[in-house]
Amino acid sequence: MILPPELSRRILEQVQILEQAAQALQQAQDELPAPDAEDVALLWEGGSLSVAAYLIGLLQRVVMSIENAASDLRTGLEEETLSNLDQMRPSAMEINAIEAALGERLPKSG
Repeated sequence: MILPPELSRRILEQVQILEQAAQALQQAQDELPAPDAEDVALLWEGGSLSVAAYLIGLLQRVVMSIENAASDLRTGLEEETLSNLDQMRPSAMEINAIEAALGERLPKSG
């Protein structure tokens, strides 16, 4: 199957939206007061978490996830990637994701 150009374009538009969301979340993170190295060291020792430190960590995880997803989508749409699919072996995680996506398409009973 060849990916229709319109579908590829729509996916890349969504990738741009993901990248913009990551930038906006990064800007929000930058507005929070950063803990100093001593505060972080105390966290490793079981110290209490401040609201700012908690949100910085949460935002960082989300930003990284979005950036990874955007990168994966861009790479996945590259002609080189698509032309080598017959040589690739999916991981268990990829097969699980395919099964989950197929499950979403099934009519809901009940």
